[in-house]
Amino acid sequence: MMEKVGLGGLVSISAETHQAYTLEFLTTLSKTENPVGVPKIHFRLARQRLSMTYDELRVALGITVLPDGKFVILDTAEFNGFWCAITGLSRKTHNDKIHLIPHPALRLLHRFFTMTFLGHGGPNNVTQMGLSCLWAMTPEGRDIPDWADMFVSSCIRQRDATGSIPMGV
Repeated sequence: MMEKVGLGGLVSISAETHQAYTLEFLTTLSKTENPVGVPKIHFRLARQRLSMTYDELRVALGITVLPDGKFVILDTAEFNGFWCAITGLSRKTHNDKIHLIPHPALRLLHRFFTMTFLGHGGPNNVTQMGLSCLWAMTPEGRDIPDWADMFVSSCIRQRDATGSIPMGV
């Protein structure tokens, strides 16, 4: 499932954990687009100012498939239909909880990418974006999300909104 959406290389990455480097990276992270429209990230690591293109970031994250530029969040009818298909339950508005998904692999995948790419520290609620990402991994899924941009945007949004970053540390 992860290979289908370009995340097959991510699960094989093994790196030492350096909390100080992680904090330095996440607290200094910013993104820009140059005049040609190529997004880049800027950050500090080991007190050095560095930049990467999104393509370089995708390689670093083990993302093997480029986004197709068409990814859209499931509309309400699609969300309700997919929710019913994976839980066997009709949807109760704003009461969609992860424990209602009976298949352990689907629960783990949802937790993985909501924490890694969407910046949710405790992903007990199932959001439309989270379920849309899960849908993209199914054979019926139509579009490839821009995982790199989701990751960068979530890091920046969480840091700026809360002053803390629940993922990666």
